[in-house]
Amino acid sequence: MAKINKEEHLIEGFEGGEILLDISYQDLKSGTQPLAIFVHGFKGFKDWGAFNAVSQQMAARGLAWCKFNFSRNGTTPDKPTEFADPEAFGNNNYGIELTEIGLVLDWVESQSEHFHLNKNEIYLVGHSRGATMAIIKTVEDERVKKTVAWAPFFDMKSRFRKETIEKWEQDGVWWVDNKRTGQKLPLYPQFFKDYAIQSHRFDMAEVSANYEKPLLLLHAKDDLAVDAAESGMFYDHIAHSIRIELESGGHTFGVSHPFDDDKPLPEALDQVVDDTFEFLID
Repeated sequence: MAKINKEEHLIEGFEGGEILLDISYQDLKSGTQPLAIFVHGFKGFKDWGAFNAVSQQMAARGLAWCKFNFSRNGTTPDKPTEFADPEAFGNNNYGIELTEIGLVLDWVESQSEHFHLNKNEIYLVGHSRGATMAIIKTVEDERVKKTVAWAPFFDMKSRFRKETIEKWEQDGVWWVDNKRTGQKLPLYPQFFKDYAIQSHRFDMAEVSANYEKPLLLLHAKDDLAVDAAESGMFYDHIAHSIRIELESGGHTFGVSHPFDDDKPLPEALDQVVDDTFEFLID
């Protein structure tokens, strides 16, 4: 079996933030190895669940895999799997995340020779909110050649109801429950204000109209967090996209956190990994 290298790096994020990332890759002939950058979702992080096992499997197949923590996802470089910085979480927004995906793209491109990467074959793979961010960024950045979206959401506008915004402004904070940890995480009004200022950027109908690259949509029918109909909206708007619906697996494709990397992947995630790899390397 080919040797898999894994390196962890800390790079500069938005306005002095720190992005912790890792990249798994093989020592292949320089310039031949394609790369996928994985974008985690809301209340997620790069080492959640089976994400480490997935990166090892992808690298073993010859697809370098980079995953990272947004600088304001609530984790810290010292505690990358804990929401140790709730203030950072409260000051995150869509615009910052899109900027930081770009910073990760800049970094891997600058390091392509070291990691034996093919700079002409860089892809984005995202989960949940990260999947939606990946689709937007693919439209905006010519370096991204293909995208795979795991359980993306389409309708951003419905998440900003008038009565919600009014209460948000009145209270000065919206508390987000993290059921896994029992924490209440703050989200400040800057979040919807950033959305309002850049609303054209987050109009998924407009994004879809400008999407011209290969896109694979993967969603479980029993997803209770993001209805599978939302990936169907992307499919309806992007004629050349491919959509695969899994019968079961929920929002995280059968995985919970923590996950024992020595165990086989759940059936649903195993299918997602296979479909993702075949689509990107086809």
